[in-house]
Amino acid sequence: MLYGGNLVIINKSELVTFILKRRKMNVFTEKFIIDNNGKCTEVILSIEDYKKILKELEELESIRAYDEATASGDEVIPLDQAIREIEVNKK
Repeated sequence: MLYGGNLVIINKSELVTFILKRRKMNVFTEKFIIDNNGKCTEVILSIEDYKKILKELEELESIRAYDEATASGDEVIPLDQAIREIEVNKK
């Protein structure tokens, strides 16, 4: 799934769970495309709902990144210090 020029990979069940949790707060007006066997194959969303989902995915990705960073056990340094260190290493 692409959003904001970034690729986010999540499994289908995680996406469904995420959307269902958020659906309690947001009302989506989706339409389903059903194949000849009665299986849902596609979902059609309004652009507004699509943008809401993208915004929620961005938030989820930020939460994941934060969780990974805090779980890594790496030393935490202030942003300005990190920028200085990057600049020094460029030279």
